[in-house]
Amino acid sequence: MKGAVLNVDANGAPVDITAKSSAYLPVQEACIHKIKHVEEAGVVPGIREEFVIFGENDDDLKPEVNPIVGANKGGVVALVEDLRAFVVSFSQVSTVSP
Repeated sequence: MKGAVLNVDANGAPVDITAKSSAYLPVQEACIHKIKHVEEAGVVPGIREEFVIFGENDDDLKPEVNPIVGANKGGVVALVEDLRAFVVSFSQVSTVSP
């Protein structure tokens, strides 16, 4: 969902998602690389971006996987908004249900 970064702090950034309360983007989820401050990932007050929001309970932390359409030498490929996208490496895939 679209959101606007309200400000930044040492641990991340609150994001206005036009809901009852704001969401929070932790620094460790702002970038695939290890960073110390969200600004290193381009997250600054006022920036408007699309964010993926997960709830607080375990069920909400398991997003639906889009239709798997294939694989490459690195992992699984799925359709995301009609585009082929690499979604997970084979080392992260399990055939056992949690």
